[in-house]
Amino acid sequence: GRELLAAIGGQQWQDASVVESIVRTIADDTTLVVLDNAEHLVEQLQPLLTEVLARCADVRFLVTSRRPVELPDEYVHRLDRLDPVSAAALFRADAAHAGLTIAVDDQLEVDRLCDRLDRLPLAVRLGAARAGAVGLDLVDRHLADRFRFLDRGTTGDQEKTLEEAIAWSVDALRPATRAALTGLSTIVGSFSLDTAVAVAGVGATLD
Repeated sequence: GRELLAAIGGQQWQDASVVESIVRTIADDTTLVVLDNAEHLVEQLQPLLTEVLARCADVRFLVTSRRPVELPDEYVHRLDRLDPVSAAALFRADAAHAGLTIAVDDQLEVDRLCDRLDRLPLAVRLGAARAGAVGLDLVDRHLADRFRFLDRGTTGDQEKTLEEAIAWSVDALRPATRAALTGLSTIVGSFSLDTAVAVAGVGATLD
């Protein structure tokens, strides 16, 4: 709450709680508050945003998170992987930022690398950062061991590596779901529901 109050330029009133101070700061304005990468704060945000929204009719919150906040009137927009054009553009921009100018003749190679990275924004950015250090050919050669290879080419201190991002999602699962996922991870390729039940165990909780 205090971090949000500071971010909106407010200060805590001596006669008010943190939530009350937030309300007093923005209640009379039409305000959009952006909270980025907030999945680790969902439990704290839920009661805070519920009260602020109930008391501030013209305030909206845009929250980026791998989990919904689960507010009564929340609208969830799920982001899919990038389309081919957007993935290539992101790869080129981040590679250029890392010092690599990609020739026009290398466009097909960029497209292929983006496909191998599943056109996921974080994976594309990490791949582009590595390309800036070692070149396109070495990125292509080492993607078979992508978690270890992409671990070093970060795009900034605020970026997590691909393995850390996946590990966070796994750690956030309920124990039964995590155990089921661990069992299913031993299967190579696609599998049927019957196979999933047999491997994960009858009664396993699957999200």
